[in-house]
Amino acid sequence: MEDTLERHTSNELATAFYRALARRLRARLDTVPARSGNTGAISPDSWLHPRAVWGSVAATAHQVNACAADLRMDLAAGTGPRPDNPEHLFGADAEPWLTAMISKLGGEVDAVMHESAPRLSADYDSLRISRIQGALRLLGVIWPEAAAENRLLVLAYVHTCGPAFRSGSMLEAFGAVFVGEASLTSEAAAVEMLLHETAHHSLYLRCAFTQYLENPNEVAAHSLRSDPRPMSGIVHAAHVLVAMATGMDRWCQSGGAPQEAFQRRTDALASLRDSLAVLDKRARWTPAGERYYANLVQRALQVAGMTRS
Repeated sequence: MEDTLERHTSNELATAFYRALARRLRARLDTVPARSGNTGAISPDSWLHPRAVWGSVAATAHQVNACAADLRMDLAAGTGPRPDNPEHLFGADAEPWLTAMISKLGGEVDAVMHESAPRLSADYDSLRISRIQGALRLLGVIWPEAAAENRLLVLAYVHTCGPAFRSGSMLEAFGAVFVGEASLTSEAAAVEMLLHETAHHSLYLRCAFTQYLENPNEVAAHSLRSDPRPMSGIVHAAHVLVAMATGMDRWCQSGGAPQEAFQRRTDALASLRDSLAVLDKRARWTPAGERYYANLVQRALQVAGMTRS
């Protein structure tokens, strides 16, 4: 997340991103007979439900056929204003796109962290919703630009349960954040989750239009994960850690922040130093990537006066 974007605003990028996905989704739906009406002329202006994102890039033909009516409704809804408030989804809302994405997320958690896979929280929980709403209000005070980007990019919070899972986002369900119990144990944890997952969305959006790395699939050891991680993943780590450190620092500087916020700022900066050290040694940047990385390092230096070895 950047307070001032270099060439495009997040809104412009999001509009272009969603329009491209809408064209792809309409092409897939053209093979499915419509029960009534015709969606051929529908072109969303600036948003799509995460279900429609999944329908355009990840769903099978069979799944698209089964969900065609809902996907057509998503296309139509996208021509109107973006919802004022995000959805909160629980087990009772287990549509095919949620089931598919939870399965994918669970496979990644098991492969990387060797922990129990998250699953949808079965029951509606107003306390969890209240925790996120409170964190969003606080973020609007300590970092208004980050809160605005969250409102632009995140349309749904999918509530999960599991002993260790904190949160996650996937390009195939862009607009949805999968939230675990561990991310809602405190106000500081919830704010950090918002910063973390909004930053993932922000970088997903930029990478949809710009190639930053010449070696995105080259793997390297990284202190945040026990397994070697692709260079593209380390860029994501650095990007979200800058956002987390900046947000926590703003909170700490504003007065009244709990001690946990100071500790989370310290932890984010330590992990950020490690991420930048790996990128300094191993990343091969495109010209656009060079500009992106210079900006990222500048922001890291600003938040804590960091020096690079």
